[in-house]
Amino acid sequence: MTRSCADRQADFWKSLDGELDVSGSEALADHLKACDLCRRAAKGAARTQRLLLEAAAATARPRRRVWVPLAAAGLVAAAATFFLVTRSKDDAILVELTGEVVVTSGGARAPARAGQRVAERAAIETVGAKSSATLRYADATRVDLEGEARVERLRTEAGGKKLFLSRGRLSADVAPQPEGRPMVVATRAAEVVVRGTRLTVLSESETTGLGKGGVQVDFEPQERALVGVDHGKVEVRRTADGKSIDVTAGNYALAGAGLDFVAKPLVRTTLLGHAGPVWHVAISPSGKLATVSKDRALRVWNGTGATTLGRRQKDWFYYSAFSPDGLLLATATGRHHQERLPAAIVLWDVGSGRETGSLQGHAGAVWCVAFSPDGKTLASGSEDGTIRLWDVEARRQRACLRGHGANVWSVAFSPDGATLVSGSEDRTVRLWDVGAARERRTLGSHDDLVFSVAFSPDGRSVASGGGPQDHSVPSAQAVKVWDVSTGQERFVLAGHQNSIWSLLFSADGRTLVSSSFDRTIRYWDLETRRLRSSIDAHAEGIWSVALSVDGKTLASAGEDWTVKLWAAVR
Repeated sequence: MTRSCADRQADFWKSLDGELDVSGSEALADHLKACDLCRRAAKGAARTQRLLLEAAAATARPRRRVWVPLAAAGLVAAAATFFLVTRSKDDAILVELTGEVVVTSGGARAPARAGQRVAERAAIETVGAKSSATLRYADATRVDLEGEARVERLRTEAGGKKLFLSRGRLSADVAPQPEGRPMVVATRAAEVVVRGTRLTVLSESETTGLGKGGVQVDFEPQERALVGVDHGKVEVRRTADGKSIDVTAGNYALAGAGLDFVAKPLVRTTLLGHAGPVWHVAISPSGKLATVSKDRALRVWNGTGATTLGRRQKDWFYYSAFSPDGLLLATATGRHHQERLPAAIVLWDVGSGRETGSLQGHAGAVWCVAFSPDGKTLASGSEDGTIRLWDVEARRQRACLRGHGANVWSVAFSPDGATLVSGSEDRTVRLWDVGAARERRTLGSHDDLVFSVAFSPDGRSVASGGGPQDHSVPSAQAVKVWDVSTGQERFVLAGHQNSIWSLLFSADGRTLVSSSFDRTIRYWDLETRRLRSSIDAHAEGIWSVALSVDGKTLASAGEDWTVKLWAAVR
């Protein structure tokens, strides 16, 4: 049976007491030769021997007899500092550092070192989108940080482990804890009491009431924390009112003042990684996901693992789109402001994860982007009221389409790439001739803002949906379906109780999928013009949905910080 580092630690103390036989001592020596963690923690035999002598003198104990072969004695002495310092199961060491990791202790900031013991009250920060660090305890508890994250190591009064996550994402695999001494992971919004399980905790890094595009989501800004549990069970205590709930394996909870504080199921796959509302999700032809969030990060997911491609410093990513071949990713950026500020479309090579260029021209935030079916043209809609067409290969603007009188929230190409449809804050839906770069017709208008448009697979119909920017008051909203050739409204699909932010057609054109800030995803049968099914999908409003090329997987992105994958209903 394989023995852990904790077992070897016990062997070491047995050896000091003369209770370890020769074969056990040899095995211990072999372990010390192979264990990189132990070697990094022990910085030299001479210094270690001096510390042992000082410790023995301080306790007025005679020197102990150590039954180890002479060849192994130096290695055991070299590791003594590690075992002496980490004898308590609540002590912790930094391992597996990537990128820039900083430790702040006593007001001093210094680069972290692999093998470094983290003192009480010390703070660990991972700086930059691709930075990460692992904190390992002697009982094999493991805590992982990544991206822009900051955690402070504290202690509870009872002497158990305690961490305070002030921002970012923390994942932990917690070993069974002693009775009455649970591990506590705290944020400003909640405390998580862990007795032994695998979990993820995310803490919102900034408290603003503005959502995507300056949409008012909360009138009173607040701190929030998301807790997801892979195995076992944790207790989550909400700071705002002291309410406590249990969250078991396969569930998550979002804690914050005034929120629906209940455990929700992690569906087929729930992706936890963003420390804020997830504003958009896109799926590549190969099945990769791209997500953008209020936490300013752009993440690409391959399965359940994610890579942070970039993080904005002074503005946000709002939207993303994969090219038809899946090799290029376009991201819309900007900063919603009373005075419009220039913004860019940033292009990324999906294979390498590197930024390959940017498209400049919009005089305000860019809310949406879409590739033409052949991948040669990119369309973008902006706060400046314009739609711009870009030559992808040449990285230059082809045309600027004017006609909308306010924010352009959504654009989509027809299947043949000849026509573009757009939806705007001016409440209109417009069709554009891509080749001639001019407006073809205005289909009609909504009673509220138009947030989403989509072309049917046969190019004959367009769907549009929207609602008010203020999501705090529910209001009945409907999807409108238009005839492209006549410009007339064909029919209305009513049922949502809040703004509709995302629409898509199934590949066969028989189903329309809509998502709303009423927290539901709805599947509409376009032949019968009736609701086929509805899913209460997220703990809060839904910003975006995307469908895989094979039509088997639907992804949704929510205000509750999660991305969820569903078995698509066709």
